[in-house]
Amino acid sequence: MAIFGKFAGPIKDTLGKQTITCISNTNVATTITHTDDNSAIDSSKLVTMVITSSGNATLEINGVADANSLAITSSDTVIARIQSGGTLGARGTASTPTITIHKVVC
Repeated sequence: MAIFGKFAGPIKDTLGKQTITCISNTNVATTITHTDDNSAIDSSKLVTMVITSSGNATLEINGVADANSLAITSSDTVIARIQSGGTLGARGTASTPTITIHKVVC
């Protein structure tokens, strides 16, 4: 998937990235934050995530990842939105993959 230049395509800007090192068959929760979020101004900013994995894992937005959660492999890309401060649960499936979360503005 291509990430287009600023204002030249669907992705307007990037907010950085976060990574999760999964543990086999164990949930790891990571808080997803918006870099411009300031609770005194606005605590409800949404973050659009482009999620990839280096191996087999499961994902759960604002919950605990388990065997019934969304499965992702190294050839998948997941696009999801989450409120700033929400959590992304990730769980390795018989391995310890790294989940990469590119936070973008669409």
